[in-house]
Amino acid sequence: MSYSTNTLQWLRDVTKPIHRDIDSAGIGSSMRSGTFDENVYCKWLKSNHQFSVSVKNTFSNHPDSSWCKYLPNNFHENLLLEDMNNLGNDCTAISTLITAISHEDELLTIAYSYLGSMIGMEMILKYLEKNNSDYPLAFLTAKKEESGKFGDFMADLRFTQLTISEEKLRDFTIRYWMWLRLIFR
Repeated sequence: MSYSTNTLQWLRDVTKPIHRDIDSAGIGSSMRSGTFDENVYCKWLKSNHQFSVSVKNTFSNHPDSSWCKYLPNNFHENLLLEDMNNLGNDCTAISTLITAISHEDELLTIAYSYLGSMIGMEMILKYLEKNNSDYPLAFLTAKKEESGKFGDFMADLRFTQLTISEEKLRDFTIRYWMWLRLIFR
């Protein structure tokens, strides 16, 4: 099947309401309102650990996916754990999951979510650097260098012809983003 609109725009349209909801109650809201503190950062690190390891584990089950080329070779879980340990405050990792994939094109939702999160990570790093934070930043600093892959991914996604039905991809995308909503709120 081929979409009449580009795949990137379609993904943005489907995920926009959930993304807005995640942002309104997550770390972005705390940064805007001035309520960002150690507990907020700890929760974000835990959520990111769960998210990053889940993405890594899911893609390790699909090493031949064309979307793998956009993902990092190193997800820096060790740096996430190091930052959590340095933060203290009972900031320990939580369990992760492997997303069940029934069609190759579903992986693009996961890649889109992960690579798009790099933009958010850059904003968080800038916020923490600007506010002279003493929080550990090893993970965010390492991720800053990976954010350039999102532009290449978006450019390729504009011309991607998918073979999954729009309905099936929409259902998967909404389920996946609802899971993200649960871990990042």
